[in-house]
Amino acid sequence: MLTEVAPGKGFVGLPSDFGDAARLQQDLPETSGVKEKRRRITNDDLPPGTLSRYNKIFVPKLIEIVARLANPWELQVINFPGELTRLWDETFPDTELGYLVEAGTPLFELSTQRLYTWRSTVGTNAIAAVQRFWENEGISDPLDRAECAKIAIGPGKPYLFGEVEFMPDLRTIARRVNRFESPVILDALGEHLRIIDRVVKKPVAYPRGALMLAAAAAERAWKLAVADGKIVPERKDAFSEKSVGPNIKIFGNAIAQLTDAKWAQILSNARAFIVFKDAKSRSLAIDIDDDDDLYSDEEYYMKANKTSMSTIEDDADSL
Repeated sequence: MLTEVAPGKGFVGLPSDFGDAARLQQDLPETSGVKEKRRRITNDDLPPGTLSRYNKIFVPKLIEIVARLANPWELQVINFPGELTRLWDETFPDTELGYLVEAGTPLFELSTQRLYTWRSTVGTNAIAAVQRFWENEGISDPLDRAECAKIAIGPGKPYLFGEVEFMPDLRTIARRVNRFESPVILDALGEHLRIIDRVVKKPVAYPRGALMLAAAAAERAWKLAVADGKIVPERKDAFSEKSVGPNIKIFGNAIAQLTDAKWAQILSNARAFIVFKDAKSRSLAIDIDDDDDLYSDEEYYMKANKTSMSTIEDDADSL
């Protein structure tokens, strides 16, 4: 059972005031005149023989839990160490960790890293989905792609809807239906479901956080294409909680109003993208190399793709 606690600042077990934390570090005793460097945690710190099952079973289950949250960056609203402990005991009933799970321990840090990877990959998949949309529609000229992007994020937010009809001026929307069912959003959400469905057969709640991420990532991808029809993120364009900003609440409020019937439709259509796409399409790589350190969302993306995510401008238009 997912246990929620009162919202706060920062991850559970970490100081909420980074300034105080930094000053605390300055006061730590030194060894031989040199401050001891924090040892880097890698996959080798997991108990022997557990890495494969950790990646293939434990991580998808963890992602499914976080994907239910209205804000999947806000881990402090759940008992994160407690969920990690419960999942470990469920996945590895015969293997003891040998320590209490808390910030700084291998399971906590490695699992936090996997969540960074998941969120970043939703952004990456949305970019790939926009490019597939252009290819499917036969839009190859960069200027035409830029014009398509301008329309997508224009008045009425066509990029959010599965069906949009325009007036003769091709700018004014006459009708829009099926919110959160645009091809790009369904494509990005489908890649998330591809991972989860292998392991979690009967989710106990809807993936509202995953849908929010897919919608925010879709908007970001379209906005990146507005200038010249090309999507080449830079470091300042990181896909992060800060860049998504007010849209977390805006999308969250709209998602909270979805009925069971609408959820069934959205999930069914998202899974349809899985059926028609090659299993090797760009999706979350569950197996993380030992070389991977503990990256922030944008740092992981830059390491993997040599680019970064986009800042989503504030947009309080109604959905």
